[in-house]
Amino acid sequence: MNRLTWFLIISLIISSCSGNKSSEVKLHERLKGWDSYIYKNPSVTLDSLSKMHPQQFPAASAAYYNLLKTIATERMTGKVKDDEAINSALEYYRTTSDYYNLCRALLYRGASLFTISQGDTTAYFPIREAEIIFNNKKFDDNYLGASIYLYLGKINRLRSNHEEADKAFRTALDYCNTTGNLEDFQTIKLEMFWNAIAKRKYSEALESLISFGDVGPATPDLEYQLYYAMSSYHSAKRDFRLSIEYLKKMLDVKKREKIDVSSAKLYHSMASYFIRSNMPDSSLHYELLAIDAIEDSLSRDNHYYFKNVADILESKGNKAGALDYYKKAYISYRSAYSRITQNKILELEKKYDSNRQEAQLARLRTQKIFLINGIISLTLLLVIILLVSYISINKHKKRVVASASMQSNAEDELRRSWLVNELLKSSAGLFPQFMEDVNREAARSRKISKEVFDNLNETVDNIKTLSRQRIASITKSENFRALHPNIEFLTTLSDFEKIELMLIECEFSSQEIAELLSTTQASVRSVKTRIKEKIMAMEGLPFDPQTTFSIFK
Repeated sequence: MNRLTWFLIISLIISSCSGNKSSEVKLHERLKGWDSYIYKNPSVTLDSLSKMHPQQFPAASAAYYNLLKTIATERMTGKVKDDEAINSALEYYRTTSDYYNLCRALLYRGASLFTISQGDTTAYFPIREAEIIFNNKKFDDNYLGASIYLYLGKINRLRSNHEEADKAFRTALDYCNTTGNLEDFQTIKLEMFWNAIAKRKYSEALESLISFGDVGPATPDLEYQLYYAMSSYHSAKRDFRLSIEYLKKMLDVKKREKIDVSSAKLYHSMASYFIRSNMPDSSLHYELLAIDAIEDSLSRDNHYYFKNVADILESKGNKAGALDYYKKAYISYRSAYSRITQNKILELEKKYDSNRQEAQLARLRTQKIFLINGIISLTLLLVIILLVSYISINKHKKRVVASASMQSNAEDELRRSWLVNELLKSSAGLFPQFMEDVNREAARSRKISKEVFDNLNETVDNIKTLSRQRIASITKSENFRALHPNIEFLTTLSDFEKIELMLIECEFSSQEIAELLSTTQASVRSVKTRIKEKIMAMEGLPFDPQTTFSIFK
């Protein structure tokens, strides 16, 4: 009886284990079935996955589920918002030999970081790692290849690496052509358009949109993006009338398809184009519509709407109304940037938690290696420490000597620069007066000798032209771009305006700037006002100009 009891218990345990294993295999096969057409029909896949309950899934199935749901969501929306799910999947696949899913998890980990902040350079590294694995393992997944190079192109474009971006977009297009997916094809073409616009190659930009004319946009979202591209194109060509027409088309698509975009921003853009077309009444009308359409009272763009209304009212002489909207602009600005600061803190904390988890995983892998290698590893570590210490001591000694030499050279250079600067200042203020004297003498000599008059005027013109050319050459230098990287985005500023902007950033006074540029203080103040207006009229800047440049303070 006792033996029979034990036999039944053992049989029950074996049967239970076998049943659990069979259930896990079925679950994996079910997920694999959704995976087979996740690229072609992500909406059905996402709907099916949403009906599942992954809380009780085994680790392998939970990671697979999180990865598939992330891919389907990104295919549907173009964004990855659930970074915890993809982080969990990536953490699991790093411990396995499943390089295909590791490659995909790395890609969408990068897409998650890109969604949170397009200026976050850390998004590049997991996508670059995914590219290396994809090319080394030669996976037969053209959808994956297209997605990898699409994101690499986006990141390089935002870094202003336009040639690298073009190369990545062309590679993405090659992969996309093999899949025949129209939505992916048009998405890549739109990205190529924006890269060409950034390079100010307008004909090349327009060529990227030709494919839309053949078959039309594949989705309402792409239709909206196409109109946005055309509006921006005509804005760059300063044809604001057409820009406004495409903005109206965008508003129609938003209302018709219920696309999740801000109506307030669209109205504000229309108002901006009307004011640039010298139509203040129309601009006021659409700016008020923008204020009425505000959905997020804490959006950081809201204060622009109030301020623009105030500016228009002030230009019309309505001081009281202008003051009221200036107050609203201030309140909106203060509220929005308080929330932005809080959100940035939360993002940093979340990123810190994620990095800490990855660091903990790395430490566990290191501990495992230490346990396997044992005494050999410890011995090698000791040798390396001694060697590194010896090298570090020698390097430190060299750095001390080099530092003393550099300090001495820096002091000499500082004294030399001060003397040169003082000498330049002593003569810079005399140049405008000299030019006036030459012009005056030229005028006097006109009756005596027209040839002398013409020669003197030509000399003055040549000096002015040469001065402008030399100032322009400064903005083209590598040192200037390295010292002032943000200025590359200010494409509408002239070379002379860029120089004056940087002199203001370096805290030179109006008198000093006038002397350095051989002009008058009144001219300096006029150019300063023009610089502000041009910068505020720019759209799509990757930074807030009002907090970046001291000219607005």
